[in-house]
Amino acid sequence: MNEISGQTAENNQSLLGAIRQKESTITRRLAAARDAAEKEVEAAKKEARQLVDQAAEEGRLEGEAALQATLEEIEQEAAEIESQARKEAEAASNPDEETLKTAVDQIIHIITGRNQ
Repeated sequence: MNEISGQTAENNQSLLGAIRQKESTITRRLAAARDAAEKEVEAAKKEARQLVDQAAEEGRLEGEAALQATLEEIEQEAAEIESQARKEAEAASNPDEETLKTAVDQIIHIITGRNQ
């Protein structure tokens, strides 16, 4: 029985060694998989940050372009208003004959109270 006991102990040692070997292999594979996953997560985070930064820059540029276009429209409209006002002021300061006749008629009507 001693011989059988010895073989059982050897088998147990062999099995224990094989289990330890498997455990070691699995631990290394698990660590490698964990490292790879962490690297993928970091790469994804970096890409996400870059996309957010890019979107923010594109939004800023689009906003500046829209603001510039609006300012140009406002400046154009202001120039048109100014031009029209100058024309009206010039017309008021240099009345034509018909405008003068109408103004004189209105003044006479106000003073005399009668129509011409």
